[in-house]
Amino acid sequence: MEVDTNSPTGRLAHTTDFGLLWRQKLRVSASFMSSYSCDCSNGREAYTRALMAAGLQVDNYGRCLRNVNHEPWANRSRGHKTKLFGDKLGIISRYHFTLAFENSNCPYWITEKLFQPLAAGSVPVYMGTSAFREFVPNVTGVIFVEDYASPAELEGVVGNAIVVR
Repeated sequence: MEVDTNSPTGRLAHTTDFGLLWRQKLRVSASFMSSYSCDCSNGREAYTRALMAAGLQVDNYGRCLRNVNHEPWANRSRGHKTKLFGDKLGIISRYHFTLAFENSNCPYWITEKLFQPLAAGSVPVYMGTSAFREFVPNVTGVIFVEDYASPAELEGVVGNAIVVR
């Protein structure tokens, strides 16, 4: 099986070497939490803090927990959605994993947060409805937060997965 994908350098890569693609990733995980209230009902901010406290490297680009100052994300305006979408996919493509945490865990509430990492070649770590399984081509390509007893357990799985043999 061959794949066309965005490489970390921004050029299109055509390869069958999935190990090479994995090794080219620059960072462990990205997050784009930008809701009007960072204190969402599902506790995604607290969960992200717990993952970071357990040792997971997370680059937060959104308004919530921001620790990366990347233009245009740091000072974006609503008038440039198309450019921002392309830039966001480019950023996500540099990461092994992307925290894809919905604002709330309502039944069948699934947004772009799940699908953008898949489109960019990053593994989504998903917090949201369990119904997501009906909408992805392969459920083994998504890490579901609720499948793990704690953020520390999830961090152990994600942290060990970045080692390529």
